[in-house]
This record gives sequence, structure tokens and C-alpha cells, in this order.
Amino acid sequence: METRPEGSGAWEADESAEPHEEPSEHASGREGFAQHLALAEGRDQPDGPGTSEPESTLDERVEAFRQQALDRESTLREEMKQVVVAAGGIPGHEQERPKEDQDTRTAQEKLEDWHRVHLVGLEHSVKDTDSLHPKFSRYEAAGMSGADVTARIKDAIRYTIQLPDDKYSAGAWKAIEALTAQGHEPLEVRNSWDDEVYRGVNTSWRDHASGLNFEVQFHTPFGFRVKQATHPIYKVQRELDPTKEQEMKEIAELQKRQAVFTHFVTAPPGAETIVSQKEREQRDAQVQDQQEGTS
Repeated sequence: METRPEGSGAWEADESAEPHEEPSEHASGREGFAQHLALAEGRDQPDGPGTSEPESTLDERVEAFRQQALDRESTLREEMKQVVVAAGGIPGHEQERPKEDQDTRTAQEKLEDWHRVHLVGLEHSVKDTDSLHPKFSRYEAAGMSGADVTARIKDAIRYTIQLPDDKYSAGAWKAIEALTAQGHEPLEVRNSWDDEVYRGVNTSWRDHASGLNFEVQFHTPFGFRVKQATHPIYKVQRELDPTKEQEMKEIAELQKRQAVFTHFVTAPPGAETIVSQKEREQRDAQVQDQQEGTS
């Protein structure tokens, strides 16, 4: 089995591609990060030309970025509720669920959750500092700074929409259309339903209001539970260095363990059709070429 690089697992966005060019209307997002950073350092305004303020620490930069994500998430969540309704959810049913070991729902409530479209995992909608810190450290070590780092991180804010199998494909497409209609810029659609380690669809977007990137995952009820169950395995894998031969072997072994569980997650009808606009156009062109070739 092919070993997957960091960023291709269930809980990380693929950040290996070059950052998308930032339109001018998203300059406010960069300014917002600078303002948060200034506050974190006890300054009234961001550093400008000719200032002699001391450079911020890595911890301060991470905390400033996370605070900006927290500030935006509180209102972005309301937009996500509208997206869920567009995908077939019931208004007012999107709420933060307790952790599994504190789940107080009745059996009937759990059954109802299984058969409806709703947001899950809202308690993890903003990455914690411990998760963001390694990303900042790694990217800055590669020579990136400021907006380059924040543009590379696609999942500081993330949501998961759970859809029953029979509503999965249609619901996911309606959600994508609703996100686009709200003005969010689609960055990537990653369909992993044929993968051995992780199955689902991960999409990444640039927020229309802040310029921050955020992630929306689409899972079936069973697929989401398998993802949660294998998360401890992934956390161990995430700490390993794939450039080191011994750790590469450990990563491969951990992925085999994940695959044992993922094997039982079956793709819902039509899941393979959820791809980016570019891929859709390429597929349509191929179908048209085939039809013309047989006519």
C-alpha cells in the first residue's frame, strides 16, 4: 500500500500545492492578521515602515492567527447552518455534540442523527494552538512568513457535514452550490472515496469576509464514526517524519491499521461524481468525445 504524505489524511488539508493568488478584495484578511498580532504583542497598531518594534515570537504569531479564526468562526457557523439546510438539513438542528464518552443522547436521538443531514464535530471547528504550532514552524522554516503561511493553512477552521447514504451525493452538491452562492471561493475538492486509508470528500474554501481559508468535509454516518475511531492512530502517524526511513516504515504500518477499519466504509451512491469544477468539465469532455467517436 502506498504511503500517504502528511496532509492527505482524514484530519489534515492537503497543503502541498502552491498557495492560491490572493485577490485584492482579501487584503482585509491579511490586515486582520496583522492587527491581531499587534494586539498579541501589546501594540496599538501593526508594524509599519520605519518602526523598530521587536519581532513577534512564534507563539504570538500562532495565537494571533488562531484568534482571528475564532473571531470569524462565530459568524461563519451561521452561514454553515444555512448551507446544511440547503443540503437537506432541518433548521435549528445544528448543535455542538458532547464528546463520545459524555454523550447523553437517547437511542432514539442517535437514530434520528443517523438519518438526517447535520453538522457534526462543532466542538473542533477551530484548530487548537498545539495543532497550528507545527504548521507555522514548518512553513516558516521553509522561508514563508506572514500571509504566505496563513494562505497555506486550509483547515484552521473546519466543518463536517454528515449526510445519510441515500442523500449523500445530492446533499453534498447542494452544499457546495450554497457555499459558492454565499461568495466563498472554492479552492479544492478532494474525493477520497476510493482510498484505502481515508474515505470521504474534503473541500477547501477561501472565506469571502475574512480571506481566511476553511475546510468542509462530507461524511456518511458510518464513515464519520470510523474517522473518529482511527483518529488516535492518525495522531501518532502525524508526529513521524516521512523523510526518515525507519519512521516511514512506522507510518506505513499505522496506515495499514487504519485501512483495516476503513475497508468497511462503503461509498454511497453517486459519491464518485463529487469533484472539482475543472474535473467535471474534463469528464464531460471525455464523455462527449466518446459519444462522438461511436456516432
